[in-house]
Amino acid sequence: MNDRARFFAGAALTLALSVAAFAIPDFALAQNRAPSGVEMAETLPGNFLAAREALRSKDIPSQAFYLRAALAQYPGDLELLNSAFVASLANGEFDDAFRLAEELEQRGQKSPLAEMALAARSLKERDYVQAVSRLTPFPNDPLQLATILMRVWAVAGLGNADAALELLDQINDPNLALMRDHHAALISDLRGYGYEAKKRWRAVHARDADNMRFNDAWARFLIRNGARDEARTIYLTLQKAHPHQAAIQAALQNLDSGKTPGRATEDAIAGAGEVLFEMGALLARKDSTLSLSLLNLAIFLGVKDGAPQEVMGDVLGEARQYDAAIKAYEAVPASAPTRVYAETRIGEMLQSAERPEAALKHMQTVAFWRQDYLSYVTLADIYRAQRKWRDAVGAFTRGIELMGPPAATDWKIYFLRAAVSERANDWPAAEQDLKKALELSPDQPEALNYLGYSWVDKNINLEPALAMIQKAVAKDKENGEFIDSLGWAYFRLGRYDDALVELEKAIKLKGGVPEINDHLGDAYWKVGRKREAVFQWRKTLDLKPDDDIAARVNAKLTSALKELN
Repeated sequence: MNDRARFFAGAALTLALSVAAFAIPDFALAQNRAPSGVEMAETLPGNFLAAREALRSKDIPSQAFYLRAALAQYPGDLELLNSAFVASLANGEFDDAFRLAEELEQRGQKSPLAEMALAARSLKERDYVQAVSRLTPFPNDPLQLATILMRVWAVAGLGNADAALELLDQINDPNLALMRDHHAALISDLRGYGYEAKKRWRAVHARDADNMRFNDAWARFLIRNGARDEARTIYLTLQKAHPHQAAIQAALQNLDSGKTPGRATEDAIAGAGEVLFEMGALLARKDSTLSLSLLNLAIFLGVKDGAPQEVMGDVLGEARQYDAAIKAYEAVPASAPTRVYAETRIGEMLQSAERPEAALKHMQTVAFWRQDYLSYVTLADIYRAQRKWRDAVGAFTRGIELMGPPAATDWKIYFLRAAVSERANDWPAAEQDLKKALELSPDQPEALNYLGYSWVDKNINLEPALAMIQKAVAKDKENGEFIDSLGWAYFRLGRYDDALVELEKAIKLKGGVPEINDHLGDAYWKVGRKREAVFQWRKTLDLKPDDDIAARVNAKLTSALKELN
């Protein structure tokens, strides 16, 4: 059971059945800071229920506050103590988190995350002996690898790089070889073991040439050691895998200007911070609370490139905690090459938070000052979300102008511009962009289906359209929209029995789409199943289609009902 769930496994019954109201001690009120708009409940059950609701909605600041309030009212509950610690750390409240972790330790509770947090504090204080003593791996713990790697860095901090490398080489799992060799290379570089560092980084590159963070560290080493051409090759490989990434573009510009970068990791404290960042990023989609806890510890240990804040923003945005996500993105240093990513994500968070005017104003300002591909593409997405089709076309066009010669991976921006051009009633421009998308990436099922369906719906180029749609379906046989396109193509070609088979399949795979019900109704009508056709057309109207579809379906229903009656 993970730390986040333990409160509800053990303490829930005790707290939920408690009927006594406790006065909140003055010291707890002084220490427990309320998030804006949040008020402490007067009773233990009230704070417990508020914490549970905050957990459900992934509102970590409120969860941490209510858990600490409940703990002040019921200080003897160890599960509650652990949960308050986890929430405080995930919220970046280090003083509270360390105090609660110490209390867990004093009460004999072995929490891997609490030990890791206290070890991080020891590392920051350069008390490497204390850090080593705390970093003992727990069996079957999701933090086991992070604990081992942090222990390695604590040993390196004691000045014993050889022992640290020996500990690393005890990691025999092939799935962990990438991280093992990366950290071995970082330690070797710090110790001056150039040959060993080079050997380890070559192993990292051979396993994953597309990993931006690991290969950037390798390229930095090469530049410092005079192998600038090899470093350039590494960055160009990364650029191909991650087009339009500001960090890679900045690295290449610095290389061209003759600059020599520093090490990716400058000391043992930064190395441990790197471990915490990497593990926090890996856990981002698996356990958001644990991920945020590790990312906060990475920031505590001084990871300065803004990467932890970016991942935190992504985690919080995924949890729909938009204000907290914006705060995380705003904390990315202005000097970081990836600051532009953070700025665009702020615009997306404002739009997701249903603050369209603020989102648009923010992204217009960012795009005006930045004049870069990502800013204009994000601005176009904001326009698109607000149904400002012509503005979206203009922003996508500026993004295309700024991106340079298009690569195969750039098919998507032409696809997106096609979609907004069509909504702006400019089919010739949309058709041209769809063809361009397929020129760049001929097998993209989305583009194949979009162009094929558009031709079918306009009753033109039916045979080429059918071939495109069949190719798309072959790549994604369970895509209801693709199969609807296939059925509609058969319908236009007069193959009504074939159309019916595909459209009935489509509606099972993708229910709730008015166009599919409308198409199925047309097919039923053509094969003589007219009352089923009327049912499907009525269902289309129940699904609240746009005005054009509604008008077309109402006309068919009026005619059909006259005939049937």
